[in-house]
Amino acid sequence: MEQDYKGSLIEVIEPEDPRIRLKRLYPWVILIADFALLVFFLTFESFLPESYYVIIVAIAVLLLGVGGVFYFLLFRHVFFRTTEPVMIYSNGVEAFPSPFYRLRGLDGFIRKDRIDRIEVKVFRTISREFRTRPDQSGAMATDRLVILHTRDGKSRILWRRSQETTLRAVKVMKKVWGVPVVGIDETRSMEQPERRR
Repeated sequence: MEQDYKGSLIEVIEPEDPRIRLKRLYPWVILIADFALLVFFLTFESFLPESYYVIIVAIAVLLLGVGGVFYFLLFRHVFFRTTEPVMIYSNGVEAFPSPFYRLRGLDGFIRKDRIDRIEVKVFRTISREFRTRPDQSGAMATDRLVILHTRDGKSRILWRRSQETTLRAVKVMKKVWGVPVVGIDETRSMEQPERRR
């Protein structure tokens, strides 16, 4: 039933980030370190007078406990753009999960009839070659950020990938779903017929 709802799987946009394992692990390291620090503070506060203990504990729980969970979710939200696959189906798209998008009703599978347009933006970052060989020229690379806009005025990021991967994927979405693709110059080349040689 779920597969019938989504339609047939057209393409999977696989991750390309060479630091994918580190980025998947990093939020968990932050969360564990944050709660270890919280336990340390709570243990330390037991040596303070009672008049200060309640106040200090409340501040520690608020800053370290609640803040730690928030930053854990925030880091995952940002890193998932490059570390998680995106599935393009004939009836819609399924991208990385995020509680921030869930609150806006844009998490999980999004049907193609909800999609108004696909936007492609340039995302400048340090090139993968420059990280390993800093003597190389052209340190800045331009990945592509793909944003989905719905008919009710909402939007969410689908992925961040290389130019080649992005252009191939948005061509598929444009052809299968019939939705417009807007943004950078490369996307407009899809509207132009191939030149005869």
